[in-house]
Amino acid sequence: MKKFLAVGLFFVLLIPVLFGAGEKQKSNAEEIVVYWASGNQYAPYCYVDKSGKDVGYEYEIIAEVDRRLKGYRFEHQVLNGLNVLLNAVDAGTIDLAAHEIAKNEEREKTYDFSVGYNDADTYLSVRPGNPNIKTIADLKPNQSLTAFSPSAQSVYINSYLAENPNAFIPDLISSAEVWFARLTSPDLFSMIGTKDDNFLNALKYENYNLVVNEGAVPVSTSKIHMAFKKNNERSTQIRTAVDEALNAMQADGTIAAIKKRTFDEYVESLSK
Repeated sequence: MKKFLAVGLFFVLLIPVLFGAGEKQKSNAEEIVVYWASGNQYAPYCYVDKSGKDVGYEYEIIAEVDRRLKGYRFEHQVLNGLNVLLNAVDAGTIDLAAHEIAKNEEREKTYDFSVGYNDADTYLSVRPGNPNIKTIADLKPNQSLTAFSPSAQSVYINSYLAENPNAFIPDLISSAEVWFARLTSPDLFSMIGTKDDNFLNALKYENYNLVVNEGAVPVSTSKIHMAFKKNNERSTQIRTAVDEALNAMQADGTIAAIKKRTFDEYVESLSK
């Protein structure tokens, strides 16, 4: 009798375990795995810290989106180079790219974009001692404007000069080695970039000394977005869910808090 009771009790205890395991497997099967990618050479947005861990603003934004979205799980891979990232979105090997991506007319023909989650307004930064230069129109024909080429900035410069010949001297650089040397050169007079760019250049390069003057007028206004495959049912579903999370994060101050924390952590890492 005791033997039958023991066997019966064993099966009674086993049933909930079996059903519980079944429910968990079912839940996992219904979970949507979102494959996303970024680079890891663009501090403080996405980079490798001194312990070898991928960290930064983009990682923290996605981690919070992942935490908020029930039924989704985000898996990351590193793909360096914006064209490589966007080609992976095209090919469907990733669902989204997050690498401080700005929209433009050409990209919008090919990709869908999330709501904006970082400002990308650009300004003219100039050598100190030129407080009256607040926009490109204030530059003189003998003053230079530096940009890496090809880039959105170099395209803008060429377009501006096509309409305003000899407005300034274009200093377009296509070599990374020359570019980094120019950032600390006394010949550097002005550049176009975000306020974040100017802040980070001053942190990273000891002799970089350009400033955004008080009252500077934006050269361009834009936001940073995640890129998704266009006209794709799966991508649209994921983008809609991501947008919902990003909007909530913007409204409750989470995005601003993540930016401050990740930038502070990067600044602190430079002093160690």
